[in-house]
Order: sequence, then structure tokens, then C-alpha cells
Amino acid sequence: MTVNEAVGNATGIDFTAAPVFTTPQPLPDGLSMVGVPCTPLGDDAPATVFGTDQLCRWSPSISDYVSPTAGDDAVTRSFLSVAPGKGYFVRMDGEQDVSVAGVPAATDTTFLMPLGVNWNLVANPFNAVLPFANILADASGVLPYGFVYQSDSGTYLLVTDEPGINVARTSVNPWEGLWLRATQLDATLSIQPVGPLQDQMAEPQQLDLGAEGWALALVARVAGRADLSSVAGVTAAGSGYRIDNPPTVAGTVDLYFVDEQGNRLAHDVRTAAAGDPCWDFVVSTDIPDSEVTVSLPDVSEVPRGLVIMLTDLDTSRTTYARTMPCYAFRSNSEGLTERHLRLSVMPRQDQGLVISAASVQPTQSGLTVTYSVSKPCSVTVQVLNIAGRLVSTVCADEVAGAGTNVQTWTLRSDTGRLVPAGRYLVCVEAVAEDGQRVRSILPANVVR
Repeated sequence: MTVNEAVGNATGIDFTAAPVFTTPQPLPDGLSMVGVPCTPLGDDAPATVFGTDQLCRWSPSISDYVSPTAGDDAVTRSFLSVAPGKGYFVRMDGEQDVSVAGVPAATDTTFLMPLGVNWNLVANPFNAVLPFANILADASGVLPYGFVYQSDSGTYLLVTDEPGINVARTSVNPWEGLWLRATQLDATLSIQPVGPLQDQMAEPQQLDLGAEGWALALVARVAGRADLSSVAGVTAAGSGYRIDNPPTVAGTVDLYFVDEQGNRLAHDVRTAAAGDPCWDFVVSTDIPDSEVTVSLPDVSEVPRGLVIMLTDLDTSRTTYARTMPCYAFRSNSEGLTERHLRLSVMPRQDQGLVISAASVQPTQSGLTVTYSVSKPCSVTVQVLNIAGRLVSTVCADEVAGAGTNVQTWTLRSDTGRLVPAGRYLVCVEAVAEDGQRVRSILPANVVR
């Protein structure tokens, strides 16, 4: 509080004093998922509190976001009004501090807040690091995990105090928003106040999948945004492990599995007895005209005796995923892009990879390259000049089945021009799912 020195001593002046709460660090440029650890004094409209109307809050009743542009009626104003426990997506134009004068949530009693069925966008109600163990889940109809948002990458991060896979942490930071899912009507968010002895947070616990179990992270990226929270796998210990996928937000990418009932999952770890070797998933983004990539950063947990294949169900293209850097496609020029893919993990044949019966024959349309491979593999066929320089890539990383396969070169270079007559070399390179690589080089003559 500042007192004007010109006033001097004064009595009989009524005023209200309240602490001022400031974000621990400035909200970054772009999108953040946040909450405010106090009830603001005065105007509690989020546009006033955050200094921007580029914000929204998730409504479980309509399964969609509500923003200040939705209307100025009493119901909308009340839903959006800032209070402890409410979470928001806020977009800042440049890095900014946010300061709010207000009344903090009580720290001598359990914090209670009604939730809607399914996903709820809530927030840490206290101005202190909140252990997830303080959220009284399960008994209150709330699933025992949640997701926070990482602003720099646009991904969600898993938060729980239970054993899991890719658990980012076991606590929620001050001013941080949190996705929680309620499974029943009249569920209540119940949070125990942060105690003075809770400075040390528990370390994340790794879920025991058993000796024969494995987990495989799938990562989707586009235009600097990423989804790093998706996991497929098999457990040989106990029941399956599934985690629901939280709602996405504009300007990012989402990768989720689809189960038998059409539910969206972030984690789909099945029992070994289930026997289904395929995981169908969707990659979705509203970022237009950009390269979208899907990768498997670490396949080391998957036993070497299993073949990992990625199939684009929309194009029928299959790639051996154990050796691929990534699978790429381009998003639409406008609107939402959804690509449907399948991850298959199956036993492989033990026979070695061999290319045989390779030949090059002239045809009316160019040169036909015929070859046989001893087992399914990924094949690249390239044409080189006699000095070994690349002239044309006939096919790249194309899946070939065991047996005879055929490719046709149209006698054009990669620039689209017809090549001159002369001698060339045709290189057929095959790569097995386990990384075995074989090559066959064939002479070819182009006659004009």
C-alpha cells in the first residue's frame, strides 16, 4: 500500500488489505495452462486478472471450451470467474508476469470443489507445490492421475503418485493447471492443504511390467509442437494399464490410441494374455500445411524377436519401425488433419535376409527391376551413374514382401528430365526389421 505524503496523518478511512500473489516466473509467450491461488479482490473476470481475453476454460457439461466471447450472461460470467481450483488456457503475446491481490484458499481445512463427469480443467488452489498424494482421488470419484501442460513443447505431462510409465512428476506447481477426470456424477475434488513438512516431493515410481513386459513411447511432432505422452506396451505382471487421453487444445498435435469402444487413450498397455499385437492410433493437428512426424525414440525395451511395423491406414503404406528415423506426412492446408495409423508388434522369422534373382530388363516405359527377398523387409532402389552419383530414387523404404518384387524406372532423373543414353548402375538395398542390411548392384544400359 502506498500513502500519499501530502495527506499526512489521517483517521477514519476504511480500506481492505490483501496479499498480492505473483506467478513464480513470467507466463511465457504463447499458451499456458494456469490457475490463480486466490479469490481476487474486485473484478474477478479472467480477462482482467490475466490482462488478455485470449483464454478459455473447459466445460465438462458440453465437452468443449468456453471463452469470454461465448457471451456476457450471468452463467458464463460465473463459470469463467477466477477462483482457487479453476484452470484456464491463457495465450500471452510476449512473456508477462501476472499479479493478483486476493484472499488465498484456506490452509486449515480440505479444499473442496464439485467436478463434472469426464475431464475437468482444474488448478492447484494453493500458492505452494502440491503433492499429488494430497489430491484424494478414487474415493472422491476422481482417477488417480492427471496431466499438466508444458508450454515450450505443447505436450501434456503425466502427474501421479502411483506407479506408472513416463511419469513426469508427483506434484503440481503453484499457479499450474491440471487435467483431472471424474468417473461419476457429483464427484468432488478434495485436496488436503500443503503441510510444512512437504518440501520433499516423492520420486516418480516405475510400473512393474514383469520380465516379459515392455513399453514403447510414440511421439508426434509438428511445427515445434509435440505430444510426448503416448505409450503402448505389454505387461506380464497383473492387469492391463490404460490411461485416458485428455482433451487437446488449439495449435498443437495430439496422438491417442483408440480402444474397442472408441475411447481415446494416452497409455494402452495390455496383458500378455490378450494376444492382440496391434494398436490403432490417431495423430491429429490443426496446424496447417506442415510436416507431421511420428517416431519411436526408444525401442530397446521391445524384445529383439518381435517385429515392429507402422502402417498408415489412410495410405496403406507400411514401414519397419525399428529402423525408421520417423514416419512423416503433411497436414492439410486448412482445417483439422487426422491420420489413422496402426502399430504392430509381432514375432519375426529367424531366417537371414537375402536378395536373389535380381535383374534389369528394358520395357516400353523404361527399365523393370525384378528381385526376390527371403523375408519381408524395407527396400530402396536407386539408379546411379557410372561414377556412382545418384541419378534417380525409384523407391525409398518401401515394404517388400517375401518373394518376387518389381519396380519400374521411367528413365527420368530426380529432377524429372529424361537421362541420356549410356551405362548406369541399379542399386537394390534391403533392410530387415532387425537392422540386417543387404545390397545388390546391377548394370543397366539406356539406349536412345
